[in-house]
Amino acid sequence: MAWEGCYHEGQPFQATLISRRLFETAHFILWFRAESLDGERYHEEVSLIGISETGDLVMASANTNIPYLQLFDELPPSSVSTRGSNTTRLSHGDATRTDAFRETISLSLTETDELKYSFAWAMPGEALKDRSAAVMVRHDVVVPPNAPIR
Repeated sequence: MAWEGCYHEGQPFQATLISRRLFETAHFILWFRAESLDGERYHEEVSLIGISETGDLVMASANTNIPYLQLFDELPPSSVSTRGSNTTRLSHGDATRTDAFRETISLSLTETDELKYSFAWAMPGEALKDRSAAVMVRHDVVVPPNAPIR
């Protein structure tokens, strides 16, 4: 999938997202890269998303913006305010704490079957708010030779 979006400082970006199902299970690996229109990398991540032993949806993400492996838990559907859509939200950190970094990643299937991938985050002392997002359009994408998954 490839698409365009808006980065947290207002810059437009191009993005590529590739996902692969793992081992005939409900787990999958996701690779995402956002870069400026002239090729500067803004963000890149590899995430493993799947079902934990307790049956919860979880994600672990290694990315270029955070110096550690981020662990995400699914937020309950009642916390998703997007009416009329299918949205999954995964959260890193306690959203109610203002003294620590926290982030929420949302995957939303729109009424026109497009996938919106969005990031809300806050540094210590900041309010948690939407920072960047894009709507994916499915099409054949040439996988860059340096992509960690094929």
